[in-house]
Amino acid sequence: MTLFVLLTYLLIVAISIIRILRQVRNPSKTLIWIGVVITIPVIGLIMFYLIGKNPNKDNFFQISRPFSNYQKKDLNSDLIPSSKLRLAQLLQHNESAALSFNNKIRILRNGEETFQFIFESLRNAEHTIHMDFYILESENMLEECLEICSEKIAEGVKVRLIYDGFGTYELKKSIRNKFKEIGIDSREFFPFHLFSIFKFINYRNHRKIVIVDNKIAFTGGMNI
Repeated sequence: MTLFVLLTYLLIVAISIIRILRQVRNPSKTLIWIGVVITIPVIGLIMFYLIGKNPNKDNFFQISRPFSNYQKKDLNSDLIPSSKLRLAQLLQHNESAALSFNNKIRILRNGEETFQFIFESLRNAEHTIHMDFYILESENMLEECLEICSEKIAEGVKVRLIYDGFGTYELKKSIRNKFKEIGIDSREFFPFHLFSIFKFINYRNHRKIVIVDNKIAFTGGMNI
């Protein structure tokens, strides 16, 4: 019995170390995680699955590549200042963001100002509204947003919404049903349930993005 327990212990440690070496890039983090699984192999492996995995190394992300930029184009270095060229090349290489030119940026410093401009842009939408949020709450702000979306859908505007399964876990079912009722094309990012805790607890969608007519974009730390 003692030999069986020892062999099981060594097997768990070996599997854990292999996974850590495959998924953790940072050398210091690698050593820390190896120390954790050697010291507490079973609990350490569970902890690694919960908070230690690198999404870029996960088979799911490697196959589906949900964050890749599929509009990749060759860089025109003549249009990029030399001081920004390396950053542009980095973005191009990791395929996470498309580089664009001739944009204007305005900093919105608080929630009141931000949603004033967001709702104004939603009301002026002519073709599409795309929204992505981590948290949605059944409050006046969300109700106003849905009211505007309902009006724009009636005018022929296409409205799409992505919301995080964990961040919106307490969102009322009646509100979720309302998305479909008024015609919003909505998707829940990694629906949150008991079994998802062990695989996707640290793979959350914290983005807060609103894009109107592919011309106006809002991004930052404001949820609805």
